[in-house]
Amino acid sequence: MKEDEFSHAFFRLLNFTRKHKREIITGLITVLIIILGFSGFTLWKEYSISNQNELLGRYLNSRKSDVSELPGKWKPLYYIESASRLIENGKLAEAERELQTMPKKKGDFFYYKYLLLCGEINFQRKDFNKALQYYKEIENAKPENFPWEITLIRMGDCYLKMNKPDQAKYYYNRVTIDFPDSYFSIDAQNKLNKLQ
Repeated sequence: MKEDEFSHAFFRLLNFTRKHKREIITGLITVLIIILGFSGFTLWKEYSISNQNELLGRYLNSRKSDVSELPGKWKPLYYIESASRLIENGKLAEAERELQTMPKKKGDFFYYKYLLLCGEINFQRKDFNKALQYYKEIENAKPENFPWEITLIRMGDCYLKMNKPDQAKYYYNRVTIDFPDSYFSIDAQNKLNKLQ
């Protein structure tokens, strides 16, 4: 009995496909075109991003000052990376000029990175009050898309350099309490241990 049901179902399916052959082929071709189109778009997008990454890398390595060829979304990253390299090499005035020309959009990740780097420039210049102004702007915003606990550590560092260890401890403690799972919490705890 089950063999009869199976053969009957098979013949019904065969008759259905013969009867609707044109519609089935059209549907399969449509699905194939959609899959090919999506695959092509995905490949094109990856190629485009790869080219943009390569272009950004060339700009950073050549230190071009004209960034008009860079896509808009890469311009802030160029300025941030370029200024970071300059700060690492002790070229604070050049880094500051680089950051001043950067397009800024208050509230995005790059804006907070800009503030952090401006604070770092002033920290290295030993202008701790000015550095604190930049760090406090980040602290007040408490951005969700930025690891702002590092600014609390840098604020503690400023106060330590200003010979205000109690205020430094306050900021280091905040990191260990408010961000216990952060990498920066370990750094803050080490600094607290040295102050004990």
